[in-house]
Amino acid sequence: MKTFTHKHLLVATGISLVALLGSTVYAADAVPAAPGAGAARAGGAPRGAGSVGGAAAPLNIENLTTLKLTDIQVAQISPLLDAINQAQQGLAPLQAAATQARADAQTKINAILTEVQRPLLAQVFTPAGGRGAGGQGGGGAAPPVRIEPLADAVEVELTPPLDKEQGNFKHKPKTTWRDVKDIVVPDGIPRGKVIAFSAPPTLAAAAAPVATPGYAVAGGRGGRGGGSRACWVYIPAGYKEGDVLPFMVDHDGRADAVVQVQLIAAMDILIAAKKIPMMAGVFIAPVSRSPEYDTVSGVYADYIEKIVLPLAETTGSLKLSQDPDARGAIGQSSGSPAAFGMAWFHTPAFNRIISYSGSWTQLQKSATAPKGAQEYQESLIPNTAKKPIRIWIQVGSDDLNNQFGDWRIQNNAFANALKAKGYAYQYLWSEGAGHVEGGVERQTMLEAVEWVWKTYKTK
Repeated sequence: MKTFTHKHLLVATGISLVALLGSTVYAADAVPAAPGAGAARAGGAPRGAGSVGGAAAPLNIENLTTLKLTDIQVAQISPLLDAINQAQQGLAPLQAAATQARADAQTKINAILTEVQRPLLAQVFTPAGGRGAGGQGGGGAAPPVRIEPLADAVEVELTPPLDKEQGNFKHKPKTTWRDVKDIVVPDGIPRGKVIAFSAPPTLAAAAAPVATPGYAVAGGRGGRGGGSRACWVYIPAGYKEGDVLPFMVDHDGRADAVVQVQLIAAMDILIAAKKIPMMAGVFIAPVSRSPEYDTVSGVYADYIEKIVLPLAETTGSLKLSQDPDARGAIGQSSGSPAAFGMAWFHTPAFNRIISYSGSWTQLQKSATAPKGAQEYQESLIPNTAKKPIRIWIQVGSDDLNNQFGDWRIQNNAFANALKAKGYAYQYLWSEGAGHVEGGVERQTMLEAVEWVWKTYKTK
């Protein structure tokens, strides 16, 4: 059983007292928050009692004058305040260390999580009680800040029009995004088949003299297997062995992921309607997600080219095109810079890109990219000759905003950089949508895939 000392009781009593008294006894900016421990409160609002992100200012009886305390109350409360101040002085170094350790751990956990799990991290680090309201507020996402869509965004009902080669758009759900139904392949439309396979997790693992036979993937749904990488290949209905196929690579592959399930359904429907070419799909799970996806380089694309695509060809008994115009990639969150890196750095390039809630932010900094993927819109796109890239991008009005950046601001900036350089792009702002909103993916996948492949010519 844990023993509570007199000091513990005094601190607990004082915190309860401060919580009741509110911001009058806490300085708004007494101690700066540790890096990554939480966002500044709008307008310099005071931190709540017990906030992890900051320390309390000394408590004095003069702070309580507005309560019109009686002499007896002053005599009773003053010793308590003195005891609390002494205890706080001893706790402050521990609090600062705990706050920094918390922030460091959250950053590392964030890099490991999937795109579905990552938005929930803030809820784990922000227990009920709330930020700035007496709860343990440090480490969560910033308080809601309204960011507007680009001024020239055109309102659309469901999706941007297919005939617009460049433009900014905005839409909202008819009811809620959760109500948007899955894409369903109608009866009578031939279905492609999907085959799971596994790959060595890195180029170094593939080059090892002794490899785990088959690289068996742990877990039923696939994902981060121990010493392996889960992958899937989609073979379109009617494919004739020996034909060379256009294809798309999907990052964050997982058998039950919304983007994977909906992309496969969209390809079945659009191929049957001859709105896109007969094409394959390769779905790849992450192993070390953020370092692989958010690093601004062609390293991960090289791994996919040399290791995953040959295995996909062998598994599916098919041939994948080497023509950059017949190659595409789709990503969500950190998967978006992974996809765009395949277009920007790799040869042969992947010229057709789809991005949902793209992480054009500072998740992985390096000497060559000091601002991480934010370098794309700030320097790489503006300062590089236009490439033959065709890209469809989306962000939610309630997307992420944390110590790595504001996803809404950076997606706006990314679209502006594309527009200024004359790229073929569509940028969709989804009102009321959070990070990687499944309803948005379900509503827009058919249009996004058809639009990015609209200009493809069979060679």
